[in-house]
Amino acid sequence: MLTTLPTPPQTPLVRGPRHQGLVLAVTCLALGTVVAAMASLNVALPDIARQTHADQTQQAWIVDAYSLVFASLLLPAGAVGDRYGRRLALLVGLVVFGAGSGVATLTTDPTALAGLRALLGVGAALIMPATLSTITSSFPAQRRAAAVSIWTAVAGASGVVGLLASGLLLQWWSWQSIFWLNVVLAAVALTGTLLVVPESAERDPLPLDVVGAVLAAAGIAVLVYAVIEAPAYGWTDPVTVGGIALGLLILAGFVVIEMGRRYPLLDPRLFTNRRFAAGSLSITLQFFALFGFLFVIMQYLQSVRHYSALTAALGLLTMPIGMIPSSRLSPYLTERFGIRLPWVAGLLIVAEGLMVLAHLDSADPYWHIASGLIPLGAGLGLAMPPATTAITGALPSRLQNVGSAVNDLARELGGALGIAVLGSLLTATYRNHLPTAGAVSAFCTGLHVSLTGAALTIVAAAIAVAALLRRPHRPGRHRRSRSAWRGRQRARAGFTAASDPKRVELFQQRHRDSAGGSQDPTRLAHRERLGQCREDLGRPLERVRTEHDRVGDPGQPAGAYRRGQLTRSEPQLTQFVGFRGAKRFGGQPSFEGAHRRVDPRWQARAGRSHQPVGHVQPGSHQQRGNQLGGR
Repeated sequence: MLTTLPTPPQTPLVRGPRHQGLVLAVTCLALGTVVAAMASLNVALPDIARQTHADQTQQAWIVDAYSLVFASLLLPAGAVGDRYGRRLALLVGLVVFGAGSGVATLTTDPTALAGLRALLGVGAALIMPATLSTITSSFPAQRRAAAVSIWTAVAGASGVVGLLASGLLLQWWSWQSIFWLNVVLAAVALTGTLLVVPESAERDPLPLDVVGAVLAAAGIAVLVYAVIEAPAYGWTDPVTVGGIALGLLILAGFVVIEMGRRYPLLDPRLFTNRRFAAGSLSITLQFFALFGFLFVIMQYLQSVRHYSALTAALGLLTMPIGMIPSSRLSPYLTERFGIRLPWVAGLLIVAEGLMVLAHLDSADPYWHIASGLIPLGAGLGLAMPPATTAITGALPSRLQNVGSAVNDLARELGGALGIAVLGSLLTATYRNHLPTAGAVSAFCTGLHVSLTGAALTIVAAAIAVAALLRRPHRPGRHRRSRSAWRGRQRARAGFTAASDPKRVELFQQRHRDSAGGSQDPTRLAHRERLGQCREDLGRPLERVRTEHDRVGDPGQPAGAYRRGQLTRSEPQLTQFVGFRGAKRFGGQPSFEGAHRRVDPRWQARAGRSHQPVGHVQPGSHQQRGNQLGGR
């Protein structure tokens, strides 16, 4: 069983920024290919129906078969990648995806086309977890958050890019050109994977949990099927209610069985980790709102504003314009303010953008649409990277592919729920208002209700994340924090002071004077220790390790500490610190006396000027000694 939640390994598999950039480019290309395939056929359904004579049910399954198989196989495919290698899983997935797309260009039977879309879902389930786990295992800690932010931006923007690419292709070619594009992209990603992506299989992998994989796939498949069919049958129909109940029952059995297994596919206890739970919930609700919004807004642009498929896709490009810069900014804000602030702020910005879009009317200019799309994209760009990092950072290195699969499953399940629930709200409101209002007015009312529901869902996600990441109150915590801060500053001051030859010499002279030139053994031993300390601390120091400064953000290595960088030019470090303080904070001892470091803020209140490191004021030797010793 998992009793601890260690972070990913600190040693990257890829050396050098250039190689890491190539790995990131290849994995993001593979990711964008499978995400774009989810939405690319939506604009091609009229052409497919004309050429294949597909009825409404067959058209729905041509689109939904991909999402159903994709979501149901994510957890088992993630475990296979951890067991046999993430690079191998990526290669096999690209081959399956490309081959299935190639065969799809040759068929005109709607049932066969739906089956081939299901085959593409198998390939996508192998590809998507492997892309994220390859990034988390290949990048060093200081660059991992930035790489994950790019991954999330690609995942969020690829749906819109897929719609745009499909609209462009359909202007000049048939629907088969969309599958040919899949073949080309898969071939390029396959070549790049063979050339630059390293293998990251575990040396001692865990056994594959076959029973858990079967139960997870079956439960998710039944649940997603019921959700997809709910708008057609109705949410109170026995088929819908029975399907949802059966799916939840199978997943409950999965949880019970996994709790008792020695090597579970996914340990349910992970959801007791607040960050893991917050990340999973946030990703699910973000994609609930995003995919539901895309479903509703595409109908608005085409049915109410009479845009073509290409023009509608072009109109949504302002959302990635806001998403990409904010996703690049998110890691820096997380490092500066912690994971909670940018995460919750991003969710609230998403809710604000949805509320702006909820008040659209048929006569509104495009800038009104853009004024909602830009904050929507910017908020998603801020909130997605910390949520993704929270999930992957809670798992050990041997389970990174499963962690990526949980992240991807949250996206797929949230997207399916968003399309089903918000689509049902739109349809029900439209039908209720159609007899008393015109078709356009009724649709705009349905748009208002559905997008308001999406905004309220995101607000609930922000409240849940803020509550889960709230630090529990502990009596006396403020006093301990202040004491720890003082101790850290004293330790750092001692390191810097002991590495300054002029100050060490003054300190030695001071003790020689106070001893009257005596050869006391204790003082001689003290001088020897001081000389050794000077020799040890004269070398460049990288970090001060303290238990109070440990970075809690997922994705950071276990030895990373905030405010740990030491430089000998910091102006605060003006006083000595005792041997016990240096010893306590993990450094080499400086000297045995417990000389106090005077905080610059205390000096300012007392009217004493603060001097930089190494500064010696004119005056007596005793004055210099008092400055250095803090007496």
